[in-house]
Amino acid sequence: MNEKRVLHPTEKKSFIGVVISNKMTKTVVVEVRSRVKDPVFEKYLTQREKFYAHDEKGECQRGDKVRIVPTRPLSKMKRWAVEQVLEKSEGIEGDILEAKV
Repeated sequence: MNEKRVLHPTEKKSFIGVVISNKMTKTVVVEVRSRVKDPVFEKYLTQREKFYAHDEKGECQRGDKVRIVPTRPLSKMKRWAVEQVLEKSEGIEGDILEAKV
């Protein structure tokens, strides 16, 4: 009963995550968090994974919630593209502090 569902080639697997860096041109780093249950201790753990995603318009800022979808390899690390910005951030405190210094 613990069979993994195999995606059909026409189906897109997408992730929702938060932009943690946008310092590169047309590239953002998106952190995706997921909760999994430990098989031995039966505790819930939070796993993080970072994806380099293509942002053609350059509209993503740090803290934005975005949906990323797989794409053809665009560079050594970039295999994902930003499909949609779901929620814009109101600003990260680190950005404000960097601007004041």
